[in-house]
Order: sequence, then structure tokens, then C-alpha cells
Amino acid sequence: MKRLYVIVLIMAICGTLLAGDYTQKTLSNGMEVITKKNDSNESVALYCFVKTGSSYEEDYLGCGISHYLEHIVSGGSTTLHTEDEYSQMEQEIGAYANAYTSSFTTCYQMVVPAESVDKGIEMLSEHIMFCAFDSVEVAREREVIIKEFVFRSSPPPVKAFEKYQELTHPQSTERYPVIGNIELYKQLKRDDLVNYYNKRYMPNNMIFVGVGNIDADTLQAKIVDAFKDYKRRVLEPVNVIKQPPFQGNTLQVHEFSIQQAQGKICTIIPDAWYNDCEALDLGLTILLSKRTSPLYKKLVEDLQLCNQIYGRASYDLLQTATVDIQFEAKDPSKMNEIVEIIDQYIADYSKGGFTQDDIQNVIDRYQAAYLLQTPSPAREANQIGYFMQFYNVPDRMKLSIEQISKLTPEDIYEAFQRHLVPKNRIVYYAMPTGTKQLIEEQEAESIDREDLRKISINDDLTLLYRRNCEKPLIRAEILMPIYRNYGVKGDLERIDFVSDMLLRGSKKYDPIEISEFVNDHWISAEFITSEAGLKIEMKLLRNDFDEFLKIVGDAMQNPKFPDDEIHLLLEDKKGDLLNSQSWPTSVHREFANKELYGDSPFSLSKEEQWDALKDLDHDKVATLYEKYFKTSDDKPVVVTLFGDLTEEEARKWAKEISKFIPRGTVNEERIWRNVADKDEIVTNVYDFEQVNIDIYYPAPSIYSEDYKVFRLLDIILSGSTNARLHKATRGNNNLSYWAYSNYDYSDEWGYFDLKSQTSIPKRDELISVLKDEVEKLKTDLVPQDEIDNAISDFDKRMQSMLSDNALPSYATYYEFRGFGYDYLHTFIDDLRTITPEQIRDTAKKYLNNAFVIVSQPDENMEREHQ
Repeated sequence: MKRLYVIVLIMAICGTLLAGDYTQKTLSNGMEVITKKNDSNESVALYCFVKTGSSYEEDYLGCGISHYLEHIVSGGSTTLHTEDEYSQMEQEIGAYANAYTSSFTTCYQMVVPAESVDKGIEMLSEHIMFCAFDSVEVAREREVIIKEFVFRSSPPPVKAFEKYQELTHPQSTERYPVIGNIELYKQLKRDDLVNYYNKRYMPNNMIFVGVGNIDADTLQAKIVDAFKDYKRRVLEPVNVIKQPPFQGNTLQVHEFSIQQAQGKICTIIPDAWYNDCEALDLGLTILLSKRTSPLYKKLVEDLQLCNQIYGRASYDLLQTATVDIQFEAKDPSKMNEIVEIIDQYIADYSKGGFTQDDIQNVIDRYQAAYLLQTPSPAREANQIGYFMQFYNVPDRMKLSIEQISKLTPEDIYEAFQRHLVPKNRIVYYAMPTGTKQLIEEQEAESIDREDLRKISINDDLTLLYRRNCEKPLIRAEILMPIYRNYGVKGDLERIDFVSDMLLRGSKKYDPIEISEFVNDHWISAEFITSEAGLKIEMKLLRNDFDEFLKIVGDAMQNPKFPDDEIHLLLEDKKGDLLNSQSWPTSVHREFANKELYGDSPFSLSKEEQWDALKDLDHDKVATLYEKYFKTSDDKPVVVTLFGDLTEEEARKWAKEISKFIPRGTVNEERIWRNVADKDEIVTNVYDFEQVNIDIYYPAPSIYSEDYKVFRLLDIILSGSTNARLHKATRGNNNLSYWAYSNYDYSDEWGYFDLKSQTSIPKRDELISVLKDEVEKLKTDLVPQDEIDNAISDFDKRMQSMLSDNALPSYATYYEFRGFGYDYLHTFIDDLRTITPEQIRDTAKKYLNNAFVIVSQPDENMEREHQ
């Protein structure tokens, strides 16, 4: 009876929501179609959710056939058009196509400019309905996914998670990774893909979501028309097995090549009691989600046993309902002690300690987060489809807030006593190699808008302002001429550290007060230092802006730098540095920096960065602040304010911000990267399976006359899936899982980098192909139609993506740099004036010495994925 009540409640709420912002229709063929208008930018997101994934694979369970099929259907040839023809269509309209697979869903995505929505629906519907299973593409993607096994499955943290999933879902179809087991995967044939497609891909097993800058009813009609002839078929039931609850308290300890010990506690909630998950999640949120939360404070700050800890209860209509508590331990030998403290708190709080004020605090934070949501059409479409499949409602967050509002402390006590105190669970420790014995010995997470405008407050302050009253929130960016590239080795990292300390206590506000205000009001705030300046980013509710601006102002004028806060931040930095050593891309980047920058402040290894920080205390941090955190006279401060505020308010707040900008002169010269200009190859041998490749060339600085030509050159090489590098390395030669170019630059330097990842047998051929694509730019004129298409594609993508979330950052950066806040618009016009001859001549000028940096596995290393 309890379950029936909840389903009725969900249906009632769903009906209320759909009567408002959403339109929903179930077609005669069984396809569910949901549409919603979202004009946060000019795009329309089209998402088709096929209700199948790795848990539905039956005879193919563990093979990863859902993921393999996703590769074939997404963007591949159909019985109507070839893969290349679809790529050309996407480029012509500026479409972005992608897909993903999970345990229960395969989702196909296409984001298009609003004026091209008809073409987008046509292409996506054809991929879904008319897959051709081209033999060449099937064979090619088979090899691509084998490379993806290396890319996604070999990092030690991934291995640790997969072992946890295997141990906590041993009887469930969720136990297998979505990508599958590589040996089972290699046994799949084309006929298997066709068979699985015919069994699972049908309209009565799909949800189609359309969200964007178009009337919802109009969009729904277009989608309905596209699928009107798609026939319903018999959908055979699949026996998706959920994991039954554990009996007893089991400890599993496993070693991996990681730097920090990870602990996870998993409890399975029986289906009959899944309604308790709301109360369980609420209790864990109260205990763990904030700095002052009792259990978090005990383990992270008071005892300093953990770098981090969080817990949640999750449930839906498909997956196993679970409670997961996860933590990262500073000392591997303290794992059992941490679990004992967690158990003690849960036992104590199951008897009393939660209050109605605690519950209201969580509700207020969730409501703030709900109001602060400004999802793009793509994000909202994905969210709606996910919620519909897993909860039968399009807006799960609103429903959750309503359900939590009905809970009492007594509900939490009962849920804790029923599920967490009995300790029917699995405790899992992922330990750094060589530390397992420590445990064995002990045992022996109406719209009012205006155009963006520039307002000159005075010679030292520029305001960029845009009014948008769609929601009661404000986005603010402050960029000031306070730079990180000063001093000697280690000062770059130290300057970053100082900026991270600025919201950790000031004269008027102690650290806990700031942390409480940020957490309780769901404020996003960050201080970021770079060669471009010190940037302060904020996103918050309008009603909180006045007070938080006072906190930021006091942080800039009167920072205190308490020693205990310095210690806590150092511990966080140490954990981040250690964890980075478990990721091959991070190890490769460290090696590349040494080779690129030699004996300079820009080449520090993770260990050297830690050495530069570990001795910091209050006096040293205060000295660094006094020495470097002063605005130079070369540029005015740029303040950007977007949101629910008038121009008068924007001017007032900009002037308030101007008052706390630190003035003065830095008596140090700025230092610049001296990028190596070499024509050679260097190799790093490491303990990972991936072969990571970077090829570096000198390039112009941002203020060079060649800057715009180089931007266009970068777009031609990797501006879209139809660009040259993708075609050369994956579309034609099947050499890598990905390849792209990266043009990085600052005031006095620039470099151009080709990045890719492959396997040992393909290494040399891939390097040769990448270098050859660069040589073509020097010897052959790029066809004018290719230039026009690349620019048009880039322009459409940028216009679709530039919402109020992204625009403040771009506008602030380019205004501060002297290009103008509307540079992205004028930049496109400038690109169109560039000729094929300019591209060739600029490539000849810079792209001569190819400095190849490779990280690859030791030849004697035992590899899991071949």
C-alpha cells in the first residue's frame, strides 16, 4: 500500500508540472515525447533515450554490447545516407552530436541552432530508425573501443571503483562496467549488434526530449511527425536483477597503485523500504554536507583523519537502492578507526540529535540550488530524460524538496535504526600498494533581459552589465591586474595558494562564519590567479549579494590567514598532488613541463610544488599577499554583473567593489614561459598502459599580428568532428581514440600542441600522421570552402553555447585584454578576411620544429588491455 501511494503521488505531481512548463505526449507507437521551451541560448537540444544499457544485455551480459551499438548508431551510416554525408550535414548547420551509455540508458544527442531544428530532428531520427551497420564502420569502431578500454579502464582509480561495483553488486546485473569485459567484448560480431538493435531499439522503449529556443508545442509536432511511421514492436521483458540486501558486516581490502586510501561503506535497502531513502539521505546530509556538520567536522577538521567524506542514499524505479558513505583517509592505518567513528555517530544520532531546524536548513539550501539552476537546453534535456526514465517525473528536484519538507526528526531516527545500525553491509578499502598489511594486522558525493553593455565608471574601473530577471540571481566576475607570474621558483604556486586562502577568514569574518554563509546560501565563489590577472567568480541569489560582497571586500582588504586554515588547505593541496600521480595524463603533463620549460618556475613537478608550499605559515602567506596582491597600472579593473539588478544597482555595486581593490606597485618583473623550440622526440616510460603524445610547435602571443591566423589554423585542425585531425587519426586510419590541437598563449609567448593517445604498435604511425597534417598546412593551400565551413561551424557553435553562464567569462576576459567585450562577434568577421595564403605563410613561419613528447608503458609492463 505504501508503494501504491507514492506512485499515485508521483503521478499527481507529474501532472501538475506538465500542465505548466512541459508538454508531454505518448505516441500511438509507444514513444514518449517531452518538450520544453528554454531560451537561455539560441540552440535546441534533441535527446533520444533508449531504455537499454549494460544491465539489459541478457545473453550478452558483460560484453558491453550496448556501448558498442551506441558507437555504430551515433553518427554512423544509415540506409538513407553515409557517415560522411551526415558529418557534412552537421557541419553545414553547426550541429553538435554525441551519445553515451549507462547501465540502464543509451542516449543520443544533437544540439542545433534553433533555425536548423528540422534538419536536426531528421538526422537524429534517421540514426535511430535506419542504422545500416556498415561493415567498415563496425570493424573500425571495434578497434576504437579497444583503445577506449585502455583510456577509460586502466587508471588505478577506475580499477578501484570497478572492484567496488563488483563487490557490492555481485548478484545484480549492475555489477559489470558499461564498457564491458574486454575478452567478452572481443567475441562480439556484427550479427550480434543487429540482433540486439532489433530487440531493444523500438519506439515503445524510447523517450524523446526536445528543449530549446522554440515553442514547445511546435517542437513536439515536429518530433511527432518525424517518428509517425516508426512501428511499435513486441518488447520482450528482460530480467534485470537487483542486488538483495547483505547479511552481516563484511570487510573487503584491496590494493591499487593509488596515493590515498579510499573507504566506502555500502548498505542495500530492500525494495519494500525504498521510501526510507529520503530520510536516510536527509540524515546523512545533516551529518556530512557542510564544514560544521557534526561528523564531517569531527573527521576532517577536529581529528584530521580524512581529506574528505560524504554520504548519500540513492534510489529510483530501476536501480538498486543503496546507502553509500565514502571517505579519503590521510593515513591508511586509520581506516578502521574512521569507520568506528562513523558507526558511533550513526548509532548516537539514530537515538536523537536531529532537529527540525536542521531539516529546514537543508530544505533552504536545496531550494536555493533549485532557484540558481540555469541549465542550458542540452543539460535540461538530459535531466528531463533521466528523471522520466528513473522517476516518471520530469522535475525530480522539485519532487524531492516537497518530500523532504514532510519529514520529521523521528522519520530519520526510524530509518537509521532500521537500515544503518544493524550493519548489514560491505565495507571496502582501496589501499595504496603495500599498505594492505596495515589493515590485516589490525584485523589479525515574464523574462526581463537587456543586451550586454559597457559602462566606464572611471579610468580605473570598467563595468560590463546585462539585466536578466528570469531568476532572482546574480553572476559576477571581477578581473584585476594582479598576476601570478612573478618571482622565483615556487612563487607561482605560492601566489595561487594565497588566493585560495582569501575566503578563509578576514578581520570581520571568521572562517566558520564564511563557510556557513556560503554553504547555507548555496553560493558559488572562487578566486583564480593566472597570467591574465586575478579573477573572482561569484554566482548567488540576489538577496545574498550585498552581504557576500562585504565578505569578499573584507577578504581582499583585511585577510587574516589563520594558521589552522593554512594547515587545512595545505592538507587539501597535498591530497590533490598525491592523487594526481594515479592518473597517466597528469604524470605525462609533469614530464612534458620539464621538457618544455627546463629549469624555470613553470616546470615544477608535483613534488617540487609541494615543497614550495609545505612550509607556509601565517607570516609567509601575509608577506606574499603584501608583496604580490597589488593592482598594476597597465589595465583598469573589469567588473561584470549579469542578472536580476538594475543599472543603478550595478553601478553602485561596481563602486563598492572598486573600494576594496588593493592598490600599489609590485616591485618584481613578471616572468614569462620560454617554450622550447626543438625538433626532436623525447620519451618518458611510466607504469600506465596509455601512450600519450604531445607535439609542440612555437606559436605567436595573444598580441601578435599572427594571433587570429593561428586561431583559424587551430579551428581547421580540430574545430569539429569533421576537422582534419579527427579524419586523419580516427576517421581514416583508426590510429587513436582522440586527437586534437591546442593553441595556448599569453602576453609574451605562445605554443601550438597536437595531443593524442594510442597504443604502442600505433605510436610511430600516429606521430607521422599528426606531423603530416601540419606539413600540409605549410605546403598546400587550404581550400576556401573548407575555411568558410570551419568558420561557419565555429560561429554556430559559439552562438549556441554563449548563454548567461558562459558569456560573463568571455566578455570579461576579452575586455580586460583590450580586445573589447564583444570580441567574439567581431572575431568571426576578422576570421573571414583571412586568406589561404596567410594560413600557409603563417604555418611556414612557426610550424617548423616539431618537439614530440611521449609517455608510454615500460616494455616489460604486464598489460590488461591489448
